[in-house]
Amino acid sequence: MSGPGDKDELVDGLLRRLAGIGPVEAAELLVLARERIRAQPVEHAKAATDVTRALARARSQVSTSAFQHMRTAVLLVARRDWPAAAQLAEQLGGLAAMDEEAIAPVGEAVARTVLADRALARQLAASLPLAAQRVESRDARARIISLLGELCRKHPGLGLAAIPSVRILLDEGRPEGLATFLEEALRRARDNESVARSFLLRESQAGRRVWDAQIDGLPLAEVARSLQFYAEAHLDVPVRIRSFLDLPDSVQVPDGALAVTDGRQIFLAPRVDRFEDPELNFRLYKVATAHEVGRIEFGSFRLDPWAVPGLDPIEVQGRREASAPPVDPAEGGNPILVFARRFPDADLARRVLLFAEDLRVDSCLRRSYPGLARDLDAMAEEDLVSRPELGTYRGADLLLETLARWLWFGEPLPEGPIYRRFHEASWLLQALRHPGAGVQDAAGAAALLYRLVGGDGEVQRRSMEDALDDIVPPRGEEGRWMPSSGPPGTGAAEAGQRFFTGGVVDDVEEALERELEERAKAIQAALEDRGVPVSMREVLAALRADPEQSDRGLERSLIDAFREGIRREGGGDPTGEVEPGSETSGGVLGQALDPSGYRLHSYDEWDHQIGDYRPDWVSVWERPAEGEAAAFVDAVLEEHRGVVSKLRRDFQMLRPQGLGRERRAPEGEQLDLDALIHELVDLKSGQPAEGRVYLRTRRSERDVAVAFLVDLSASTREPVGDSAKSVVEV
Repeated sequence: MSGPGDKDELVDGLLRRLAGIGPVEAAELLVLARERIRAQPVEHAKAATDVTRALARARSQVSTSAFQHMRTAVLLVARRDWPAAAQLAEQLGGLAAMDEEAIAPVGEAVARTVLADRALARQLAASLPLAAQRVESRDARARIISLLGELCRKHPGLGLAAIPSVRILLDEGRPEGLATFLEEALRRARDNESVARSFLLRESQAGRRVWDAQIDGLPLAEVARSLQFYAEAHLDVPVRIRSFLDLPDSVQVPDGALAVTDGRQIFLAPRVDRFEDPELNFRLYKVATAHEVGRIEFGSFRLDPWAVPGLDPIEVQGRREASAPPVDPAEGGNPILVFARRFPDADLARRVLLFAEDLRVDSCLRRSYPGLARDLDAMAEEDLVSRPELGTYRGADLLLETLARWLWFGEPLPEGPIYRRFHEASWLLQALRHPGAGVQDAAGAAALLYRLVGGDGEVQRRSMEDALDDIVPPRGEEGRWMPSSGPPGTGAAEAGQRFFTGGVVDDVEEALERELEERAKAIQAALEDRGVPVSMREVLAALRADPEQSDRGLERSLIDAFREGIRREGGGDPTGEVEPGSETSGGVLGQALDPSGYRLHSYDEWDHQIGDYRPDWVSVWERPAEGEAAAFVDAVLEEHRGVVSKLRRDFQMLRPQGLGRERRAPEGEQLDLDALIHELVDLKSGQPAEGRVYLRTRRSERDVAVAFLVDLSASTREPVGDSAKSVVEV
């Protein structure tokens, strides 16, 4: 519990920060904060302190008019809830610098939501400004702000579902489509909130259908199977085609990339909308997939990052040449990224290696697959006309882009000393297109390129900056070139890369495993707090079996499995509380959770409450049955002998005759008159006869079968009434 010292410190901090926002604004804040600080000194003094800090910071970063809009919006919210005002003040700065007119609607939306639900209003204050910043169109931005505010105010339950969904929807589609989707959700909410919630979360077929209609382009889901067959035909080994959405948060996709690979799997953008024609979008997917497959097929991941020509020592007549300081070859990981980490600027080293390797892989693809070469050429034409102007690039990006246009599209190099050095080194780059070139040659060329583009010290950087005047006038303070990762706001690929080439990432499965382990630790701690001891092995097994399940849902599943295990063993308290120190690893919980040999199947499920199917809503675990139940079967047959006899008679009456007639057979018991007439006509017209003119009787397969689906969930094992039998036994 906070003491008087905490209160004094917070109030003192508030007073110090009030000086940074001007006397009028400070007086307003003090009047608003006074009563709430008296009632709840710690919470509201801290929130008021956060507000003053954020406003003081914004005053020096945005225009005067934008600051006034921002202050008005924050104070409007503060009159109703200070924590919400603090969240809003922290996030409004970016939107204030982008669109002053959007500030007031955001503040009004948050203030109105406070009246419906304070906790929801605080979430809206933290997320709405960030979502609005991601929308370039003012009209679409205004629609989204208004719709999300109305949704939170009229239907707080839907607002809680909508806020986290908005970020995901903005990642997948267009802002205009999101606005239309929110409008439809509001319309459905007037009739039934449950239907609208499922719609908003896309947990209904209607929600998915309407959302997909708002998104331009070709979804990966429609072509993933074809692309997987295409990739496996190249490699002769299984390879998975997956979406960027399946990548863990720790794996970053390069800007503008359409595809990436870790050497084992290929990850593609979830949707391609480069062209209006779906067929062209599919060709783009195919070219991007082929390029990443080419990295695997032609040995990019067989690079030895510690034996690079021109970088590492080599044996020359029994002696070892001097080279760079020794490195630790035991370092593991993706060999391309290991190579890049050997350089001071690892990102630049990665890019120049991929630049050189793309030259080699592209040539290999063209030689091996002439049909693919036509698609590569078609995409290259689109690439050339859509590349940003050279003047939008800076520093090393400009040099890489100039090289790319020279090598890929035949544009001449500018004059100047640094470009003469590129001409002198051109033989090394052109040699990568030779059939005998390998990934080690590309790494050697990359080591040279790294130095040429200014990645190896101040001397090279100065000479590079001087040479940039040969292309475009210098920019930045005092005429110096400022570093940049590429054209801002264009969504273009990295400099030197083509829009259909991708990148490489560290091993995705290892990253996913690390994330699973972190989740497993949190779930294990939560379960132990609830008196359910569980081993890390068991939690990880459950996570691997269904990684899409939420942590809370998995906790419930593990608790249910623990209780069921206790019940089956006939001991303990089925509420889940156990004695401290009890052993569970390999015990009742381990028996209930062993997922080895299971296969997961997902099915849609009809929900009568929303009047629609919930896609992929039911997970069914399939595993081979174990053990024998002969005694149980014999007992059931004996107990229900009369019923069994009647069922047997009923099914025997349904038995098919087992015989069928095959027409136009090459041999048989009778002539097929129709076939014989056709045969004679063919002979008269000079065509060869087949001799298939008979009717044949053959035994056909049974057309009656019976399948039993038995529910084996925990509820079916409960006893029925006062009897000793369980539901499933009955």
